[in-house]
Amino acid sequence: MNTKKKLMTGVALGASAIALFIGSTGVASAHNPNHGGGLGSSLVTNGTLTEAQLTAVKDAMRASHEAQKDAAIAALVTAGTITQTQADALEAAEGDRGAMRALITNGTFTMAQAQALRDAMKANKSEDRDALRDSVLSTLVANSTITQAQADAIKASKASKAEAGTRGQGRGAAQGTSTTPAGNSQA
Repeated sequence: MNTKKKLMTGVALGASAIALFIGSTGVASAHNPNHGGGLGSSLVTNGTLTEAQLTAVKDAMRASHEAQKDAAIAALVTAGTITQTQADALEAAEGDRGAMRALITNGTFTMAQAQALRDAMKANKSEDRDALRDSVLSTLVANSTITQAQADAIKASKASKAEAGTRGQGRGAAQGTSTTPAGNSQA
């Protein structure tokens, strides 16, 4: 493979890694009361949760996701896959979609390190999300932020969305159905 192809492959890997890095911190912050949708917004609309309770749930989920991301990066440092300086560079780059490309181009990360980071973030995202959610909700019930009935309603809301095929869909999900692209029917 020539040098230009290697560089482009590295840039692509880096872009994927930073997208996973950024995405892992934003997963729990999808709710915006001005745009509707998101975890639990229907529970606010129907009076099951207050806006403050929904915010508390989302903040706790965000903190939990952030802790998972930090643990994945710390494990890479402990294993010697990346250095603490590289981990700090990632932290400084958080929120900048083009940062990983720059970190690879300037030699801060090698392609192998970018791939290791991508793999770690992918594994981090695929861990049991239901168990994570249940743990966060249990903590919120224990500290009286929400009731057990409200926690159960949140779980049921997520389960019904998963059954309807809407879990994990992003932009463009309204086009077509959950399993077919726009314009293609499932007849």
